[in-house]
Amino acid sequence: MDITKTNVLQVQTNNLGFQLIKRPIIAGIMVAMNLLQGTFTEEVQLHGQEHLLEENGKPRPGPYLWLSKHEVSADVINFVPYWMDIDLSLRFDLRGAMRNFKKSEYGFRALDAAVLRHFTYHVSRTSRGEGNSTEEIELLRAENEQHFRQVRENYGNGIHAVMFPEGTTQTDGTVFPIKAGCYNIAKIEREDRSIDVITTIPIGLTYDHVSGDQDFFFQRIQRKHAFINMGKPFYYKPLPRREDETDESYVKADIANHTHRVREHLIGLNTFTVAQLAGEYVLRSGEAGRGEVSKDELEDILSERVERLQRLPQTTFDYQLENGYGRHNRIEQFWDGLERRGYIDNDGRLNFKKTLLVPGLKHYKRDNALRYCVNRVRQLGEYRDDVRSVLETTSEEMLKRARR
Repeated sequence: MDITKTNVLQVQTNNLGFQLIKRPIIAGIMVAMNLLQGTFTEEVQLHGQEHLLEENGKPRPGPYLWLSKHEVSADVINFVPYWMDIDLSLRFDLRGAMRNFKKSEYGFRALDAAVLRHFTYHVSRTSRGEGNSTEEIELLRAENEQHFRQVRENYGNGIHAVMFPEGTTQTDGTVFPIKAGCYNIAKIEREDRSIDVITTIPIGLTYDHVSGDQDFFFQRIQRKHAFINMGKPFYYKPLPRREDETDESYVKADIANHTHRVREHLIGLNTFTVAQLAGEYVLRSGEAGRGEVSKDELEDILSERVERLQRLPQTTFDYQLENGYGRHNRIEQFWDGLERRGYIDNDGRLNFKKTLLVPGLKHYKRDNALRYCVNRVRQLGEYRDDVRSVLETTSEEMLKRARR
């Protein structure tokens, strides 16, 4: 079973201030994360923190396995500092993060020696070509398993595990299939071979890659809007086992069931953004062969879609979309972002040829950030008929109006 395609971060519920005094390197890293966040991200919103509290308002006891959508390399910079905003009595101390930097990269070697080794574990990606011989590959896999074993043992000390179970940021914007690694650290096998299953907290991480402004240092980095949506904790119950079922077939079926459920949770924890709702209409207009879409038209479709989606259960929105003034500002930011990324020609008309481009996964976000955002909401529509219906009916109505 390949468990090398994962990223894991470990944290421990404890008094953050006390721990950081003892661990000045971690304190420095936290400060650096807060400073760097403004370089890469214009705005971060936190949703769903109420799911982490009991009815009396106290934090739910752990440890937990936290599973998050993986969008960009800066996820940790955006994600970790916001744990401190969840609740005043809920604090975390960084304990260890799986990292997958190639050992042959000299810059990362220096970074590893100076910083990363103090709070991370190394994961070798043998499935992606690491290891020059059969013996070396087996050695790297054994090293990986040792680290995963330590993650599982740390649950007994109240240490949480946080993982990006897709194992990659190179996607088309959708939630990609989940790797088996999260299954392997979602349970603890006791000496009597009984199994303890760790409660999972799914985290929907959504980015608007279009509407952010440029960084304030060099004016080169296109900043993003990030949305963290904490889901309800769930307990994964293993599949019942048939008497005639082999160990291999049972584990394979149980992994498939577990990863499918995790993926459904991450898809459902999408946060609706202007790039998704207005961008989907832009893309649909291009697919329909239209020659032009106005800014006013986008504001109308955004308002109509938000109003109808708000009537549906289990929907989360960018806070700015919940009122007319905020929607107007988001459309302005979205339009400016389209101009900066070359989606609008010099004559002020949308470049539908760029909109319809389907890039390779490696540079999908760079080459067509709009389609990347739209793919996420369309994937949600594939799982939810009510969401798909809103997208389709509002588009049909608006396109009819535009033809008049």
